[in-house]
Amino acid sequence: MDLRIEAGRQELGKRIQSAIMEADYDSLPAFAEHVGMSRALIYQYVKGTVLVQLDRLQEIAEATGKPLEWFLATDPHGATQALAQMQVTLAERDHALAEERKQRLEQVQEFQQEQLRLLRELTASHRRTGEKAAMLESALRWRELARQAGDEVALMESHLYLGHAWYTLGDLEQAEQALREALEHAEALKRPAARYSAQQELIRVLQAQGRLLEASELAVEASVSELWWPQWAGLVSLAAMEEQMGELKAAGEHLAEAREVVTQADEPVERRLAATVYLLSNETNLALAQGRHQEALELATRLSEAAAVIGDRDQMREAVLNLGIAHLRRGELDQAAAQLARAAEWALLTEDQRTSILVKVFQSECHRQRGELAEAKRLARTALEEAQKEQADQLVLEAELALGRACLAQAQLGDAEHHLERSRKLAGELGRRRLELEAEIALLEVALAREQPDVRVRWGELASQAMQAGFEDLREALLALLPQVREGETGEEE
Repeated sequence: MDLRIEAGRQELGKRIQSAIMEADYDSLPAFAEHVGMSRALIYQYVKGTVLVQLDRLQEIAEATGKPLEWFLATDPHGATQALAQMQVTLAERDHALAEERKQRLEQVQEFQQEQLRLLRELTASHRRTGEKAAMLESALRWRELARQAGDEVALMESHLYLGHAWYTLGDLEQAEQALREALEHAEALKRPAARYSAQQELIRVLQAQGRLLEASELAVEASVSELWWPQWAGLVSLAAMEEQMGELKAAGEHLAEAREVVTQADEPVERRLAATVYLLSNETNLALAQGRHQEALELATRLSEAAAVIGDRDQMREAVLNLGIAHLRRGELDQAAAQLARAAEWALLTEDQRTSILVKVFQSECHRQRGELAEAKRLARTALEEAQKEQADQLVLEAELALGRACLAQAQLGDAEHHLERSRKLAGELGRRRLELEAEIALLEVALAREQPDVRVRWGELASQAMQAGFEDLREALLALLPQVREGETGEEE
């Protein structure tokens, strides 16, 4: 590792951040306080903008339990050197291909195949490390070369990666187009594994667009596959959509089926563990939807541990966010704030706009519960502006709801009703039943504040819906409103 250049310092920064996270510090500021360094200095080290002095690096090594050599070794994980070598080799092959275009076709084809192999490995490496923009760039180069070489298999695989890249970057239209092309190629080439991979990614894209019927049809098809991987993945996708639509019992049953498929699979432990991580993620989401927050906390903790074992950074980040939400819903505001701050740092360092927006939504809720209403409103409004800029309807929905609640807490009933109605409508369009019900309960609170008549009937309808769906915490929230509902009735009689 050459610390004289920016790339070397950035690599050292990544290792420092990784060591801090593995040592279970709550956040970078918490670590800085522990070792007696300034927060700004720790952030500069992590970003690689300044050179870490040897004595400082020794302190970091001792505080994180890592040997000093781990930070300075050329490649402690066996990935960085390989990635760097692939990039160097790829550049060399690019030059060689340009110089030898006039040579025999067979030689050109050999070089093209080597290029395709390197681009595939480079794209896969970027996906593993969560570098979304870099993954998109290398996948586009891969697709172009596959077309030039007439390699249908490489073209199919590049479309798969492009679909994933565009999905994670929020461009759902491009993602759908790429995945449908991958699906078409997989069917023509009779590649069932690739077909199911494209199908699974497409399910996520359709679900994000609110096209649940189309997504469900694909998920059902996958769930009856004879191959164990698409079978469990299809069941998990069905569960995710059922949870989204408020069909919590069916979601739980499908997750139980998926867990049985994974448990009984005659596959290597690593493959089954990767499937288990996604199961835990969906089980956590289901527990949160049901209002079983202690169970969600335990599941999110298990998810964090399992994701760390296989190095799944996306699910590690998801676990931190879910830990924050679970603490928040349990009223443990200090713990919630700490976990949400960790998620915000992670989102900033990985340029994950989706997580960044969601963190602001839940930070708004945290400040609202503390009574810090101006900050709650500011965060919700910022989240809404960013979500609208991303053209991400699901994030717009969450932000509208948070802003409506913040306005309600400030007794700004007109603004509250405006944002809550927009969130309720959008939730209905996207099939997000729980969020739709949350918006309707908040609108009931607006009606109570205005002393509107006939709120008892609406209260009864919402209570019945919450109970039937299994939203335990929403049922409790409605019960807490019952005295106000009765008081309003008494006022009407007088």
